[in-house]
Amino acid sequence: MQMQEQLTRLVDDVDGALGAALLNSDGIVVHAVEPGKKSSLAHGLSEFGLVAKQLTSLNELSELGEPLSFKFDSSDRTLLLRPLGPNYFVALWLKGAHDALRAQFQLRIVSADLMAFV
Repeated sequence: MQMQEQLTRLVDDVDGALGAALLNSDGIVVHAVEPGKKSSLAHGLSEFGLVAKQLTSLNELSELGEPLSFKFDSSDRTLLLRPLGPNYFVALWLKGAHDALRAQFQLRIVSADLMAFV
């Protein structure tokens, strides 16, 4: 399956998903899927990517262990980020307070498949 298909599958399988993207550790969006274009979060993901990169580096300074995912909540959106090795992240954004646990599960499944592209 191609990267486009993997990201589209992720968005289709999660209720309330607005989009998904693959970004590198510098915050550059490599590929994004936003069905319906109801949000433009893909353009603002670079800042979240840089924050996730900094949080990931905390692993070296603490004994918390390697981070598996990051969750950013706001009143209107939830953004989930999951590292794909040291240089990439996959992002999924949801509207409102949809089931973030189910979304994290689906993100984990697709992340394993996306590792083939990074």
